[in-house]
Amino acid sequence: IKGFSEEQVGQVFAQVADDLDVHRRDAITNASKGHIAELGRSCHAIKGVAASFGGTKLADLAQQIEVHVKGDDAERAFAMTLDHLDSETDAVLSALDDYANQQQAKKNDE
Repeated sequence: IKGFSEEQVGQVFAQVADDLDVHRRDAITNASKGHIAELGRSCHAIKGVAASFGGTKLADLAQQIEVHVKGDDAERAFAMTLDHLDSETDAVLSALDDYANQQQAKKNDE
């Protein structure tokens, strides 16, 4: 995000947080309803966003779910989503928020 203004960085982080939250909710809804193909698409989107912004553990989880979707192991994909996706997404969102707060604190100290 080098070269972005503070406002632009804030907009990017807000969009990333919104995207992750939407994809998380979609994935959990799809898992709850037994929609395996849609779950795979949601997890693919989560993997991309999370990996782009340092959420490697979340990206890895999303990839594992995708593997189970593609391997016709719906039960495992649904279970992993329902058991772990919320907490892993929350961890990434919290880290993004912490980073944004640290950047703001640095600016306030200048």
